[in-house]
Amino acid sequence: MSDFLRGWDVTLHSLRHRHASHMLASNIYPKVVQKRLGHSSVAITMDLSHLMPNMQDEAAPAVDGVLRAAINKRADDVG
Repeated sequence: MSDFLRGWDVTLHSLRHRHASHMLASNIYPKVVQKRLGHSSVAITMDLSHLMPNMQDEAAPAVDGVLRAAINKRADDVG
């Protein structure tokens, strides 16, 4: 197996990080990712987010959408 990995220039550690990153990018609940990786806390798992620079870019529009929906709902309830 290690010869195979060397041929692709990857390590088991890098595969583990990629697996975690793909799960987080796919919006898998962080507690599930934590359990799969065997981390003692979800904080350790979420420290992996430095591998996901696009997460910050996605956060503002997501929050904006939730707030706009809440404002529109309130306007509909009042009006």
